[in-house]
Amino acid sequence: MLFDLLQLLPEKPGDGALIIAMIVAVVGAVLWIAGVKFSRPLVTLVTVLLGASIGLMLPRWCNWNISGAGTAVGGAVVLGVSGFVLHRMWVGVALGMILSMWGAFGLWLNLRNGQGFDWPAWSESSTLCSYVHDVWDNVPADLARYLPYLAGIAMVSAIAATILWPKLTMVTSWSAIGLTMCIGLTTAAIALTHREWLAKAPQQTWVQLASLAGLWFIGAAVQWRLAPKPRVSAPKPPSDKQKDD
Repeated sequence: MLFDLLQLLPEKPGDGALIIAMIVAVVGAVLWIAGVKFSRPLVTLVTVLLGASIGLMLPRWCNWNISGAGTAVGGAVVLGVSGFVLHRMWVGVALGMILSMWGAFGLWLNLRNGQGFDWPAWSESSTLCSYVHDVWDNVPADLARYLPYLAGIAMVSAIAATILWPKLTMVTSWSAIGLTMCIGLTTAAIALTHREWLAKAPQQTWVQLASLAGLWFIGAAVQWRLAPKPRVSAPKPPSDKQKDD
């Protein structure tokens, strides 16, 4: 399974990509074991950056003859407030994205029919939307047929679980998010520097899946202990009438 994952890596990512991969892997390790402690401020920060990025690009997408500074500030405020107030919903969205990604990887292993994946080149005229469109064009036809349904089911299930079991979903979400970042980017960094090390890892798929499940459970168990306990309101003092009774 690890070597199948390596086939999705770009051929020449460059030294900058290697440094970013190592940094993100370290961040993922922290989130895997203690992400629930930073849940609300981290989600707020991410949504602020996301809102600012979308707002900055919005005039170009809509062909508005205005500066993107104002829309960037507005997007940062709107999404930042939603990230602070509705941070559990955003964690559910992130979990849905992680489940969609792992589901897409599983579909790719079973439906690629020996076909590889080639990342399109990024040119000076490329935009984020055009590049995503080029990536989608390279997805195998069978995978492209089922992937939207898989992503929809994963997203709805993750958000519903966040509503029904908030604490359980919170700790399992951060464990899954952090573990995915840590394992995925660590594997990529090793493949770019010392690919022969991966040959020493267990090659059986079931062993790798069992190891991932065990690490995910350990992270969730630790974060369950670290999760803040719900506040218990202090009992109200008895009124004068109750005292007389």
